[in-house]
Amino acid sequence: MSKKELSITYDKQSSTLTIDGPIDEQCGPILLPFIEEIKGPCTINLSKVDSINSLGAMAWVRFLTLLLHKTQVTFVECSVDFVAQTNMIVSFQGSAAIESAYGQFFCNNCYHDEVKLYRLNELVANLTTIDKLQEETHVCSKCGDSMTLGDDSLIFLTRMIQTSKKIKKVS
Repeated sequence: MSKKELSITYDKQSSTLTIDGPIDEQCGPILLPFIEEIKGPCTINLSKVDSINSLGAMAWVRFLTLLLHKTQVTFVECSVDFVAQTNMIVSFQGSAAIESAYGQFFCNNCYHDEVKLYRLNELVANLTTIDKLQEETHVCSKCGDSMTLGDDSLIFLTRMIQTSKKIKKVS
């Protein structure tokens, strides 16, 4: 089986960079040219990031640091793998805003997992708390049992809600 290669597209009209595939040791030379191409605030769609290794994380932080010195960045549809990295590496998100991220749910009966897209503004508007997130369940599409939100997703979403509330209080 061949390894999936990283694919990056940039839509100049919407100023959206879409990343598809692994963020690994090959991504640095692929990402860096986009710093010059991006001219203003941009959105980075991370829904198809499917794995991240340590060399990829280093290249990503370098790319993001350079890009953030140039413009504002907003992440959308952060994949489960991206969410896990932001929990481990503070500079993985930098000062980029996060609009939406996938939360991963697990079934304790059949071990199936599923994802749900969360929009940060909706979580904040609904005054979502960590308790509400912990209590949230979904029905497993495989066995019908209840699924619970995974720890990485819970930590990430809670941090995003708390950060958003702090920003709103200061404003």
